[in-house]
Amino acid sequence: MMKLKLIIITAVVLAMTAGFNSCKKDDKKYVVTFDSGEGTSVQSQTVEAGGVATAPANPEKEGYVFLFWHLSESTTAYDFQTPVNSDITLVAKWEEEEDAVYLLTELSYSDRTGSKMTIYLYDEQNRITKITEYDNDGIEDKIMTLNYDGADLISMKTKRFGGEYTHTYTKDGSKIVITASNTSGITTIDLNAQGFPLKATLKTTVWSNVLNCISPYTWQNGNITQADYKEEYESGPSTDYYISTTFTYDDNKSPFYNCQTPAWWIIREGGWWINNNPIISVELYNEIVTETKYTYTYNDDGFPLTIEFTVISDDEIINEGSYTFKYDKK
Repeated sequence: MMKLKLIIITAVVLAMTAGFNSCKKDDKKYVVTFDSGEGTSVQSQTVEAGGVATAPANPEKEGYVFLFWHLSESTTAYDFQTPVNSDITLVAKWEEEEDAVYLLTELSYSDRTGSKMTIYLYDEQNRITKITEYDNDGIEDKIMTLNYDGADLISMKTKRFGGEYTHTYTKDGSKIVITASNTSGITTIDLNAQGFPLKATLKTTVWSNVLNCISPYTWQNGNITQADYKEEYESGPSTDYYISTTFTYDDNKSPFYNCQTPAWWIIREGGWWINNNPIISVELYNEIVTETKYTYTYNDDGFPLTIEFTVISDDEIINEGSYTFKYDKK
């Protein structure tokens, strides 16, 4: 009888122990930690054994798009229906955000003398293929058609006032040699390793004397900070003609920021818009100082929509006007 009682007591104790252990197991909790990888902080979660974590709100990280959470030892997205039976760390998977591509398609300009509009067309490589300029009365004034051979810009045909002429561009190492069908002058452009112009030299003849018109450029962070111009005769009369231009910028994007047409061509034919950032002031020195100041409005991606400008010389406003930009967003 005593043996039977002992067996019964032992069975009860074992059952109670098993039940206690079972309760302990059910009460076990685990921590789910979220590693956002320099993104916004995400609160960790405490989950009961066998329970599931809750997908948190997506973190944010400047310049990146959040894709999913994954276990540190895995590269696939974590299934938030998976039972949690240990402490785990979920890591954020990010993808670098691609900047919107804006191509300048229409540029309108007006000042005290009148207004004009320019239309730009591009190829699939975001290179300019055609520029059409319209005068103050909306009449087609000038058409420039650009031709490429592979990656190289090789020529431009210009039609104006019923006449036509062609510029030919020949690459010679780190130089571009430019000839034109309507002039005997030859321009040579020296390029740096990034393809930006370091110096442009036009050699032409004036009154039987060879004249070199030299324009050196200084670059910093993809922007021209200084552009000079001087004239030198190889023989005959000397000249002191000299212009120095300095530029300052803000931190937004220039209208041609995404344009893949060579920088040397845009500077030569299309103005100063090739710079990485928008120009906010230009100071030109030629015996007297002339300063142009620009005030911008921008879209949400930092591209100029309008510019108001004022030209000041000898403390007087000698011109003022505006630009308006329209883009094709890709």
